[in-house]
Amino acid sequence: MRIVPGRFNCDPILQAAWLYYHDNLTQQEIADILGVSRATVINYLNSARDQHVVTISVKPEVMNTISLAQELCERFALEDALIIPEDGGRGNLIDRIGAAAAHYIGLSCQSGDVIGVAWGRTVLAMSTRVPPTTATDLKVVQIVGSMLLDDGTSAEVCTANIAHRLGAVCVNLHLPALLSSRDLRDALMTEAMVVDQFDLIRRCSQVYFGICTLERDSLVYNSGLTTPQSSITYQEGGAVGVIAGRFYDRQGRPVLAEIDDRRIGITLQELKEIPKRIAVAGGPEKVKPILAALVGGYVTTLITDEATARGVLAEADQPANLRQAG
Repeated sequence: MRIVPGRFNCDPILQAAWLYYHDNLTQQEIADILGVSRATVINYLNSARDQHVVTISVKPEVMNTISLAQELCERFALEDALIIPEDGGRGNLIDRIGAAAAHYIGLSCQSGDVIGVAWGRTVLAMSTRVPPTTATDLKVVQIVGSMLLDDGTSAEVCTANIAHRLGAVCVNLHLPALLSSRDLRDALMTEAMVVDQFDLIRRCSQVYFGICTLERDSLVYNSGLTTPQSSITYQEGGAVGVIAGRFYDRQGRPVLAEIDDRRIGITLQELKEIPKRIAVAGGPEKVKPILAALVGGYVTTLITDEATARGVLAEADQPANLRQAG
C-alpha cells in the first residue's frame, strides 16, 4: 500500500487514510480523532481509494502462489490449497508451514466440529500456533495410538496442544500405536471405551495430518510404528509415503504388512471417509509422497510451500505418472 502525498495536511480524506493504513488505527479511533462518525471515516477511506490517494497492490510472489493453488485444486480435485511463498531460505520451512496450517484451522473450524489430529514435526509446529476461536462445542481427537517420542511430535502431544489453544475437549487415544500381537489388538478394540473413541474418530468433520517419507531420517522409523523387517516388506510393496502410520504406494494404494494387524489407529479407508482432510507437509523429499497422497484421494486441502507445490506438479507431468493417470 502506498499513500500519494497530498498538498494539504488538513484534508480529512488524506488524514483518515494516513491514520488507517500507515498508523494502523481502527476506524473508530480515527473517528474520535477527527470528531466524525465511523460511517464518515468509512466514506473517507472509500474516497481515498477512488481518488487514488491510496493505491493497494499485491506482491507478484503472492499471486504466483494463488495460481499454483488453483492449478493444484483443478489438477487433483482439491477443495482448497494454501501455498506459502518462498522466503529465500530465511525461515524454517516446518515452522512456516505449521504457522500457515494454524491460521487455516483458526479460520475453518466451526462450532460443533470434531477435529482429528495425527502427528509429526509439521503438525507439532501447527499445534503450538493455533489461534483462539469463537467456535464452541469443539472436540479434538487423537486418530493414531500413542508413541514414545522425545521431541514432542507424538499424536497425543499434538492433540493436547490444539485442544488447549482452541478451548476444546481433548480426546486422547490412551493405547500404544503398536501392540505385541494381533490377538491383543483385536481384544482391546472390543473394549467399550475404545469402541466409543473410534466411533468419535469416524465422526470427525476434519482431520489434520503430516506426510512421512521412507527416508532413513523419517519419523516413522523413530516412532516405533514399524520394524526393520516390516520396512523391507513395505519397500518391496512399492510404498512411497506414510499417513497416520499407514503406508501407501505411488498410486495411493495401501501397502500392508503383518505389522498392520497390530496397529491402533485410523486406516486409510477410514481417513477417506472424513469430509475435510488437510495435509500439512513440505520440502523436496515430500514431493513424491504428497503426489501419491493426492492421487490416492486422501487429501481435500493441501498446505505446503511454493517449491514443493511446483515439484508436485512437475512430478505429476513425468511420463510414467501420466501413463498411470491415463
